[in-house]
Amino acid sequence: MSECGSVCGPGGGADVKGGTGTPGDTPDPSLPGHHAPGPVSDWTEHAWVVACPENTPGNNINVDCPGAHADCPPPDLRMWRWERPHSVTDGVGGWTRTDAVDCRSLTEPDPPPRATPAEIAEAVKHLPFPRAVVHVQPDDRTVMGLETIFWTRVESQSWSDVVVAGEAIDVRASASTYTWDFGDGAVRTSTSPGAPYPDQDVTHAYRTAGETEHVHVTVRWQAEYRHAGESTWEQVPDRIDGEGLVADVPVAAAHSQLIEDPV
Repeated sequence: MSECGSVCGPGGGADVKGGTGTPGDTPDPSLPGHHAPGPVSDWTEHAWVVACPENTPGNNINVDCPGAHADCPPPDLRMWRWERPHSVTDGVGGWTRTDAVDCRSLTEPDPPPRATPAEIAEAVKHLPFPRAVVHVQPDDRTVMGLETIFWTRVESQSWSDVVVAGEAIDVRASASTYTWDFGDGAVRTSTSPGAPYPDQDVTHAYRTAGETEHVHVTVRWQAEYRHAGESTWEQVPDRIDGEGLVADVPVAAAHSQLIEDPV
């Protein structure tokens, strides 16, 4: 005679999904090499305009009015700084003249926009990181006391031309830790995404039967960026936490049963 519980062996691996969002195992716009869709945060564009009343950004039609030469040594001209907002939700706003004044050459180009580290860090938070899918073995349910196997799959991410404060930034990110919430109050953080049987390294045994536990994994991302035309990558100081999709895991009680030994 031999003895076997309700579940023998690890079974297959279920892609147990719930909720909404982009699962980590499904191709999506945030896969490596994706070009980010325009600005991911609000920013303000600036332009210098010769200080004559009829001039506007991109349209210096008069450079000889008295205001253009006031208090500025030749060949510099007196200029006003104008600005206009770029909003993710509202688009591009209108130009407004500010109180800023400077003496500048008419042929001197405006400096190219350069995003600050703080602006880049804020923009990275709004990138479309994938939501991790939890895989479970056994695949249809688990048994109280059984070391249930969990794992996920997320790829490293990269985006080019992420518009931050008017500058195109390259961003790349990789998963650094995985925080598993097993639904019964137990939480575990690992540097591994887990693996299916027989290479499992993320497991959990439930102590109560008759419940359906709601499991998810939060992936913590470490990101780097580089400015347009540069080769040096800089680290984003803040980590980005991406909460995964929920997996429903029913927990059954184990029932022993004597069966005939086939030998």
